[in-house]
Amino acid sequence: MTGKEMIESSANTGAAERREAWMQSVARLMRIAMGDTGQCRRVADFLLAWHNAEENGGFDPTDFWNVDAAIAEDMLTALRFLLTENRYPGDLGFQKEIDRIWELWTASKRSSGRSS
Repeated sequence: MTGKEMIESSANTGAAERREAWMQSVARLMRIAMGDTGQCRRVADFLLAWHNAEENGGFDPTDFWNVDAAIAEDMLTALRFLLTENRYPGDLGFQKEIDRIWELWTASKRSSGRSS
């Protein structure tokens, strides 16, 4: 293996490791968003804005202040992931989860007339 091939192989391994870490962060956020606390709602808002901001509303960046540091870090990791992947949650294998989050947080608000 040439030096160039070794560098490329190392870079690809690093990219694969970063992608796996990003996917784990997104998976944790999906699980959190299915809960029923204020932090869960903020994570759901973040994920639903990523899924479809026009339909689900935007994300308030000051929500970073209102979640635990580990959750905020996962959200920031997901943002970094978006810069490189340019894909929606469903395209990454999270369609079932994002549909459930939408049902929990958006569909119920629309059917009851509630707003937050």
